[in-house]
Amino acid sequence: MIPKEELAAITLIGQREKLCRDDLTAMMLAGEESLRMLIREPTAKLIHFIKANLQDEDQILSFIPRFEMPKADFESQVLREMRIVLRENFDKISEKTRDELLPWNEFESFYHSLENFEYPHKDKLLEFIKYFFLDHIVSPDLLMMNYMAFKEHLLSTRPPGQTPEKSRNGSNLRSGRKSEGSMSDNASASADGMMKSRLLATGGSDMDDEKHAEEERMLDIAEQCFMRIADLLHII
Repeated sequence: MIPKEELAAITLIGQREKLCRDDLTAMMLAGEESLRMLIREPTAKLIHFIKANLQDEDQILSFIPRFEMPKADFESQVLREMRIVLRENFDKISEKTRDELLPWNEFESFYHSLENFEYPHKDKLLEFIKYFFLDHIVSPDLLMMNYMAFKEHLLSTRPPGQTPEKSRNGSNLRSGRKSEGSMSDNASASADGMMKSRLLATGGSDMDDEKHAEEERMLDIAEQCFMRIADLLHII
């Protein structure tokens, strides 16, 4: 029996933390503490699957869904757009809850209820919000997002690159914050550190966004002119 739902959920952590499928496989085989950094409450089905393949790492790897990780410049672009698109709904977003964490299914329902939100890629943006603000996975049916970090990003006025995001690899998984009696103090401390460093510091003010878009447009025009001149010179 293959625990496909759990393995699919685990790929969200891999994508978010910039871990490859080999990394996820190694963490699952490293023991209970490491496994619970990927999924807090692994089912007996998942544990049995891992134990049955302790000597066959490729077997586990073959059932982990493939995933891609967006490039840094694309991430920055999406984060800027996210703040611009959602600014008309920020009051509702701010009033939703003061809790740090929010179940993903609850946020998903709330997201679809937002008004003044005309955007052609609404579903795709929701996927990216999950990618950027997923906090940890309790089970395949219970994902927790960092709602506080999401709100702080929408309010962010820091220019790009001022507070670079730290590496998300290794034992600093946010999803590895202390789970009930399962993790050592050192592991939970490193994961807590990752949680703090994960609060996003990207994008500028709305004026900065407009200026950046205008600069990109002018660069595109200049590039087109240059290519046209090059073509004419070639003809001559």
